[in-house]
Parts: sequence; C-alpha cells; structure tokens
Amino acid sequence: MGLPRIPSYKDSKFFIPTPLLQNFGLTPTDYEEITKYLKEKRSDKLLLRIFFFLLSAYASYAFFSVTRVSNSIGETLKLFIGRCIAFLLTGEFIVITLIAAVLAGLSSELYFKLLEKNYRIKALLEQEAQYSLALKNSKEALVRYEDWKNKTNKDYWTTLDGHDFEIQFTNLLNLFGYDARKTRGSGDGGVDIEIFEDGKLDSIVSCKAHKKPIGPGPGRDLVGTLTASNANTAILVSTSGFSSGARQFAKDRVVLWDLEKILRMQSQLEEKLIKKAS
Repeated sequence: MGLPRIPSYKDSKFFIPTPLLQNFGLTPTDYEEITKYLKEKRSDKLLLRIFFFLLSAYASYAFFSVTRVSNSIGETLKLFIGRCIAFLLTGEFIVITLIAAVLAGLSSELYFKLLEKNYRIKALLEQEAQYSLALKNSKEALVRYEDWKNKTNKDYWTTLDGHDFEIQFTNLLNLFGYDARKTRGSGDGGVDIEIFEDGKLDSIVSCKAHKKPIGPGPGRDLVGTLTASNANTAILVSTSGFSSGARQFAKDRVVLWDLEKILRMQSQLEEKLIKKAS
C-alpha cells in the first residue's frame, strides 16, 4: 500500500485564495493612492514629531527660563550654557523634555486625525486594511503548506543530522497530541525523547539518522534503558530502516518506526495543522 498522495496547494485544505482588490471595493488606482498616502504619512509623521518636539521644547524652555537681557553675544551664550547646565543639575531638563515629547506626540496625532476626516481616505484605509489582512493570511497559509509538504518528502528527513532529526521528530509527536520532550543529550542512556502521559513517563524514544539500516545493537541498549526506567514502552526510530537482525530482536521488546511511518504521520497532519492555525 503506497503513501497518501500529496495534494497540490489548491487541492489542499491549507489553500486560501490570493485576495483580489475588487473583492474589497478597491481599484488599482485606489490601492496606489492609499499606499502612497500611508508612505507619506509615515514620513510626514516623523518630521512632524521632530518639528513639534523642537517647537514644544523651545516654548517650554522659554517659559521656564528666566534670563536677563544682555547686550553682548558672548554674555548671552554664557547665560544660555549656564542655564542648560542648571537644567541638567536640577532635573528640570528631564521634566521639560518629557513634557515636550508628550506635546509633540499629541500634536502630530491630532494633525493626522484631522487629516483623516476626509471620508474617502478613511473608507479606503478600512478597505486597504481588510485587503492587507486577507493577503497576509493567504501568504501565511502558503508558507504553512510548503513547510508541511516539504516534510512529507523522504529527502527532508534523510538529510537531517542527528540533532535536527530529534528536534523535528519531537515536534511531529507533539503535533500529533503526544506530550513529547527532548532529553538534554548526555547521560540519557541513548534516550533522545521521552513521552509522558498524565504527567508520568510512558515511553522512551531513541532516534537514529544514519545512512545504513540500523542493526540490533541500539535496540539492545534501549531495552536495557527501559528495564532501568519507569517507562512502559521503548520506541526506536530510524530514517534508514532496520536490518533483519534488528527486526528479529525487536519483536515484543521494542517498537520500530521507520521512515515510511514518519511520512504517513506527516501526511496525516494536514487536518491538525489547519485546526491549529484557525
């Protein structure tokens, strides 16, 4: 019995059609206008914040500063520098800066709120926001599909190194509803993943990403670890399959999962990933 057919993106339940502008009451001209407006708004907003900040800072400084009139530029500069130092020493400068920042933010926000009273711009903004969200969802669905499809191919799993294989297989188990946890990798008795049920250790898993079929040795090691643990089941996973000796030894001792088992699990994930994303 062959593996399930991998659907194309349009056949898949991941598929979300790319949104069309006309479905959101927008024309290409409208979209260009609103895109240009948003770009200019971001640029203008920054300039306005700087302008209002400097204006507010100057006004605040003029209000709080008390200086005597001087007839010489040197004396005026000296007073100005002295006043600035006084601000820093007394903490007035910090207070004034905070006030100026607040005034700058409020002023520029008020400006753009008044500007957006133009109902046409406001309507286009709402339609553009809906279109952008739909476009974002469509792109994210395609990324999820491509990631899922990639992992239904043998080449994906056979090119992983041992560490990455352990991580990806742990993720696969968790997506299937298992409570799988990767071990730290040292002093674990050959166990790469532990599966818990109701908070208690239920199964131990050893992952092998080798080029050749696995012999009986890893199975023997895993049985020894199982005997010394509180787990109920030992699972040996291999992307390169198992030798006849390994299969003979594993009978009634170790559960063997080969690459075809992994691919079947990954192929069956489509429904689960759709529910998780929705």
